[in-house]
Amino acid sequence: MMAKVWPLALPVVLFSILVNLLRLTVPLYMLQVIDRVLSSESEETLVSISIVAFAALATSNFLSTSIALMQNQIGAWLDEKLYRNVVKNTLGPSVPADPRSAGGPVRELGQLRQFFSSPTISTVLEVPWSFVFIAILYYLHPTIGMVATAAAIILLTISIVGESSSQPRTREGQREKEMAVGALEAAVQSSDAVRAMGMTDRIADKLHKQNVETSGKMTKASRGTTIIQNSTRFLRTLAQISILGTGAYLVLQNEVTMGTMIAGSILLGLALSPVDKAVGSLKALTGMKRSVEMLNNQLAVELTPADAASLPLKGGISISVRQAMFMPQGQRRPVLRPVSLEIAEGESIGIIGPVAAGKSTLCRLLAGATAPSSGSVRANDVELVRLSGEAFGQRVGYLGQAEEPLVGTITENISRFESSSGTDTDAAVAAAAKLAGINEAILALPQRFSTTIGRGADAVLSRGQIQQILIARTFYKDPSYIVMDEPGAFLDKTAEGALIAALDAARGRRATIVLVTQRANLLNKCDRLIYLREGSLVTVGDREQVLRELSQGNVNPGPRRIEQDPRQGQGNRNLRKS
Repeated sequence: MMAKVWPLALPVVLFSILVNLLRLTVPLYMLQVIDRVLSSESEETLVSISIVAFAALATSNFLSTSIALMQNQIGAWLDEKLYRNVVKNTLGPSVPADPRSAGGPVRELGQLRQFFSSPTISTVLEVPWSFVFIAILYYLHPTIGMVATAAAIILLTISIVGESSSQPRTREGQREKEMAVGALEAAVQSSDAVRAMGMTDRIADKLHKQNVETSGKMTKASRGTTIIQNSTRFLRTLAQISILGTGAYLVLQNEVTMGTMIAGSILLGLALSPVDKAVGSLKALTGMKRSVEMLNNQLAVELTPADAASLPLKGGISISVRQAMFMPQGQRRPVLRPVSLEIAEGESIGIIGPVAAGKSTLCRLLAGATAPSSGSVRANDVELVRLSGEAFGQRVGYLGQAEEPLVGTITENISRFESSSGTDTDAAVAAAAKLAGINEAILALPQRFSTTIGRGADAVLSRGQIQQILIARTFYKDPSYIVMDEPGAFLDKTAEGALIAALDAARGRRATIVLVTQRANLLNKCDRLIYLREGSLVTVGDREQVLRELSQGNVNPGPRRIEQDPRQGQGNRNLRKS
């Protein structure tokens, strides 16, 4: 990635070299005015060097403006070339379960853009010039150079000490402040329960105590920063006085001229300016390197492998699960232990089990929403990881647990944000809304299907209505493969009836269906049931058989081998304990 950025950044580096060279204009001008103009009393010389100085300063301003514009261009280029791919990879099958972690790559891209678009990069490029300016001070007089070197070392030491002592406290305080804000947001979301159960004062006391502790840590961190900043300002002023005093002494000794003394003072300011920013510049470079490495690692993941395959747009879909296991990153215990399963074309499967059994994880694996840690999930004998997301996604209807709508209009949400729009899309959206039983409620809204929903939207819809819109999206354009996790959640009897009718219609066209549900009305639409417990597949079989085993307490968590019964076809399995 950086190989493509450097050609854009090279003019910035070259222009920065010229700008820093032109920073010598003022000290050279002062040196010439005091040593040549005042001694010769030549107005022509004054005019000449003033014109040259003006031209140099104008050129420096032009180059500085050009640098800022080029930096903005680099930032825009990063967004244009990388943002879409970063978002696409963030939404890929390896997306973290925690949404805050999922936004990390986008934040890293934002920090990378900020590095290239902000004055930080100019500060970074100025740091090496401190050595150049100090070398010039040595050229003017070794004693002046030694004073400048001592001042630079002291300032750099103070900056390092201040940064190392204050940053841990600052980071800890910021982290706790974010946690406090999150706790407040959670309390606001549950404000009805807080008020109804009389928890307002207790929650306020807890958040206040947390805020006091956080503010105390931030105050300690800012106190140290303030001391360092004032000490740095004092030492810079002291260094200026020291260089002037040293220069004056050398003038009295006839070792340097008055112009050299003044020029040395100005050069010292130029030399020390980047020194106290050196630590911050180093942090910026380290952060930039970390962002680049993270983005390179993420963008190196091929969402569509080189051996990508596709399925026909029409026809049924069968699913084969072979020793699929899922273990979240950073954990040692799998959420779902190795599972092998066959789902025939046109078959309806129900997944049941207690809380934390791995039902939702298996559901996500079957939909291709998450890649298994090991093993494989195949559709028509093609691994889901090899299937093109767009092509296969058109044939899939998926509803996750506690799903939320995406920010956009109702039409966009139901149509899955299809780029095409017109009569055909509107008709398909309306048909899906009718199938989910939400069409009339949408038409009653002021903006109808153009109503914006999702986080931050003004539309006031009940949780049941949101669920119906998501169900409509699931059945949009009659998918061949439907995977739904607790689709009956938040639905009343009327809405559940519409869902059952939609499932019947899907079964009628031989769609393959997977349901995670505990509702008897929905389980009745399943040909077979899968029972999970503690991440393991305990039993699988005909609906009545599994329900009978559960009611009689005959289901044991021991391992089982699933064998095909040739009389019943691929869709049905008999169980035999191994």
